[in-house]
Amino acid sequence: MININEDIKAALGEIAPTYYELFLDKDSVIPCISYSVISNAEEQIANTAGYSRITVRVKAWAPRLTDALSMMERIDDALATIGVFTRRGAGELADGSLVCEIADYSILIRETYSTPRHMEE
Repeated sequence: MININEDIKAALGEIAPTYYELFLDKDSVIPCISYSVISNAEEQIANTAGYSRITVRVKAWAPRLTDALSMMERIDDALATIGVFTRRGAGELADGSLVCEIADYSILIRETYSTPRHMEE
């Protein structure tokens, strides 16, 4: 399984403080971005390499909708520095005085296996 969490955090951290969703709490700096990996599945496998599709949910939190929307525009560009992400869905929510823009992004990444996969014939 390939892990791109640090790449995502670094890219999004250029926009606003960025937290893994599980660690977002009342002490988090606002505005901010949170993210979580919602899927990391192999799509193609061979003996020593394959491709995994990773889907990430990104949330932009701010006190004003315009600020959250502005962060989402910048998030698209930031993720493009990692690779070809496709936005799969979007939404929004409110939590007290905060608004949140949400988007799911998907990327297909080649990975090299450290232990060969033995293909059945």
